Amino acid sequence: MTGTRCLALAALVGSTAARAQTDDLEGKRWGLGVQLSPYDSPAGHLGAPLAGSADGFHLALALIGCYQLGNWSAMDVGLGLPTSAMGPAAWATFEVFGRLIADQQRIVAVELYTDPGLQLGFAGPDYYARRDNDFPGYGYAFGGDLTLAIRLPVGLRLCWIRNRFDTFVEGTSILALTPSVETLFDLAVGGRVHF
Repeated sequence: MTGTRCLALAALVGSTAARAQTDDLEGKRWGLGVQLSPYDSPAGHLGAPLAGSADGFHLALALIGCYQLGNWSAMDVGLGLPTSAMGPAAWATFEVFGRLIADQQRIVAVELYTDPGLQLGFAGPDYYARRDNDFPGYGYAFGGDLTLAIRLPVGLRLCWIRNRFDTFVEGTSILALTPSVETLFDLAVGGRVHF
């Protein structure tokens, strides 16, 4: 009997969250926001220096946008620093998400998402430092080799006040394919306004 009640409760929460998700989509398909990366591996020299020196901690920053296609999918784009260890880049991804839970008034809802896609940008000076153990200078942020990469993010998002804005935390594995194959990781936080 207890198992049946748990299944019924889960079905009710799921259907309520799905209904709230459909209602929230009305008129708010576009989103624009910012993403900050407080942790990158390997760490790099690009972004806002927060430790007081050029060799200290750097915070990567990117502008992000989205267009919600339906109740479970969206197209996302980004422009900026994907991590402090890479040069500036642009990326496009296809997002698949699901609403886990939402309160009755839809003041807050929790969503889980993934949005794999492609990224194109500059390798950046830290690529050469990792490869040749020599930092060639900040001029290589916009120069040098181009990098084609595959992005594999997974995130948790809070949607606020009927999806008027959201905040998120996202872990992204980046598989750079050019100029050589290497794996990077980025942990980002951010927010978007929907209109």
